Amino acid sequence: MTNKPLLSALLIVSTLALSACNSQQPSGGSNANPQGTVQTETATSRDAALLSAAEPFEALTEQAATASADKLDTLIADAKSAAAGVGPSLDASHSSILKDTLSAIDLANGKDDRTAIALAAVEGYRTLIESTSGTGAVPAAVSLLDYAGFRYQADLSAAPVRWDDALQALDFADRQWAGLNTQITDTNLRDDFTGALAAMRSAAAAKDTARARKAATGELDLVDRLEQFFTAKP
Repeated sequence: MTNKPLLSALLIVSTLALSACNSQQPSGGSNANPQGTVQTETATSRDAALLSAAEPFEALTEQAATASADKLDTLIADAKSAAAGVGPSLDASHSSILKDTLSAIDLANGKDDRTAIALAAVEGYRTLIESTSGTGAVPAAVSLLDYAGFRYQADLSAAPVRWDDALQALDFADRQWAGLNTQITDTNLRDDFTGALAAMRSAAAAKDTARARKAATGELDLVDRLEQFFTAKP
């Protein structure tokens, strides 16, 4: 069962992320350069580093529930190393959120609370995604839909299941999708993703854990298809 003090710490991290990361536009772009090409290259390089740093947090979120103790320690170490590597690129707000996230991961690991580890790690993933400029080939909203799916999944692994938080994760996903779906010219993909979000909401409303797990897996698979759609665009 999820430890209540850990849950409180995670809620603090989530609140900080919600209050500080609404714009998806980082203040780290202060390295203004009159030469537009150099500025673009700098932003592209920074974004690439941030996206790379987000990957260990994604891996930790996905594997927290099932990894062996040794593997879990490695995943946590990888996430910490990635965070340290991009620390200088983060503004003060994102840096503070990421620091709190790492503390929450350590606290959860000390209690062997795998759900709390996953929930904290997914906030680290979101923080790094929202620190990018959002100007890459794949819109940041696609990765944030990944975040919503991962958080929803982690909520399902809690005891008791965190249905209210799962619905909040869906509200967040709906906002991302509302700003993204008009860019999807593949009507099958657009309809499939809209249906996946509806299936997740229906399952959560019914508090049907098995159906919710299946719907979440479907949504995460469709995020991969969204990524492929955008990377294939000319």
